[in-house]
Amino acid sequence: MDHSRKPDKKNPRKGAFVLSQLLFGWLLPVFFKGCRRGLDKDDLTKCLKKDKSEDLGDRLEQQWDKELSRARSKNREPRLRTALFWTFIDQCIFDGFLVFLFVLIKSILPLVLAQLLIQFQLPVSPNATHVAALAFNGTAPSTELPDVLLTTINFLNEPNGDERNETAVDRVRRSIESGKRNQLEKNDWRDDADYSNSKDDGYVDLIEDEEEPTVRRLSSAADYISYVWNDAYWLAGILVALTLLSCFCSHHSDLRQRLVGARMRIACCSMIYRKTLRMSKKAAGQTPAGYLINLLSNDVSRLDYGFIFLHYVWVLPFQAIFTCYLIWRQVQWAAVVGVVGLLL
Repeated sequence: MDHSRKPDKKNPRKGAFVLSQLLFGWLLPVFFKGCRRGLDKDDLTKCLKKDKSEDLGDRLEQQWDKELSRARSKNREPRLRTALFWTFIDQCIFDGFLVFLFVLIKSILPLVLAQLLIQFQLPVSPNATHVAALAFNGTAPSTELPDVLLTTINFLNEPNGDERNETAVDRVRRSIESGKRNQLEKNDWRDDADYSNSKDDGYVDLIEDEEEPTVRRLSSAADYISYVWNDAYWLAGILVALTLLSCFCSHHSDLRQRLVGARMRIACCSMIYRKTLRMSKKAAGQTPAGYLINLLSNDVSRLDYGFIFLHYVWVLPFQAIFTCYLIWRQVQWAAVVGVVGLLL
């Protein structure tokens, strides 16, 4: 019944490499061609098999027949949303996982960023090896520190008053000397504790060089997690990785949800078209043509936009609970009051 010429070009999405699908590289030739001369109907490609109206209509019709059987057995009206749900349940589950992962990452990112900023304000540990911790602990010479870090250290260690008249070298020297004094006090306290323990248990600690930082041996998973959570390099890498992962999850989940909405619309249009062909002449004469046109043009098109935000309906309550828990750890009951106020 369709006498028009169909596209014969291969769809660039079909057979694309995994990395190309992940980074949307298969769209680059289309964008390049569109920038040079624009796109027209001759640039249309073949439709993917999973997007064909015949296959989508067959799947929806099969689920609709099952819904009719269940409705007759339970003496109720059949529901189209139930048939649509069971037709696209596999895609909906995976899309919901992507949306949930995206929301979870967006909730964790501020926590990682705050922990990263803390590393440039307080010393992580006496045995830390990165530059910021060594500068605060006073175990690295001032000549090895970059200018930006020197400026940050001077600002954090500079009180008000006459000390602002000091030179930058004096302030750095004073900062390093104060860090060394704190380190010596910690070592003296540890030596006294180790000496008292050695009398009882017969255990004597090895004296380590105070001038060279040592890396503590990680004996368990908890120690490793603690080390990662208190290291600036690890936190910076985690921040970048989570940002990239959230970007991938956001774009792919948005595209997949739009595709699911479009497939629902195509399947419903196919069902309406098949129903129209099976109508008798009497029923067709009693059904106005404007009613069918309104179904195919306006009502069915709502699926294209309504399904994009469907998963956020059940994901956002989990995000609110998780965010409330994170704030609870800092401000206790004020977190509950703030979240309840936002919900109201």
